[in-house]
Amino acid sequence: MDTRHQRGRKTAQRDQLKQVLRCNRDIGNLTRDCRAGGDGNAGVRLGEREENIACDLNDTSWFEEIDAADGAVFFAAGVFYYFLREQVRMLLSAMANAFPGAKLVFDAAGKKAVKLMLKTWIRSAKIQDVGAYFSVTNAEKELSAWLPGAKVSSRGYMLGYHDLNLPNVSPFFRFLSKVGDNTMHMQIVRVDF
Repeated sequence: MDTRHQRGRKTAQRDQLKQVLRCNRDIGNLTRDCRAGGDGNAGVRLGEREENIACDLNDTSWFEEIDAADGAVFFAAGVFYYFLREQVRMLLSAMANAFPGAKLVFDAAGKKAVKLMLKTWIRSAKIQDVGAYFSVTNAEKELSAWLPGAKVSSRGYMLGYHDLNLPNVSPFFRFLSKVGDNTMHMQIVRVDF
């Protein structure tokens, strides 16, 4: 039997979850906009050796714009969810060959999470095989098979970097973090080529 207070609390939690999902969707839209031809630098202050390159990641001609003589670190945030698994495998292999010693850091998630993230986009694109899109459950095992000689490591997206036992972290956020990292396999992946 629900009391009015419990119903109000459940509604507030549902609204919090909707806000998190809306934020993730908006980040995905921004990523797609940049990938589609925006310069990616709007409002971003770059460091001395940083550069954002607007390009089609599947066309590796952008490699020529990178001076990796003193090393290179690549970040791909919210990008690979929109790529087919084979496209990501080919890109990582090409990067390993072109940039030995470089590092790549990106976010990834399991198949269930990717399906939820891409739900609207998949429906509008009439895509049937969600499994063809890039997802990983165990990044070290799965990506090491693609990249012999590379070192692959990962940490949970939320639990791997933050102490969620602090008093200012709500129990609901702790719960969402556990679901994200453990059930959805959300993670930050690092590849040392």
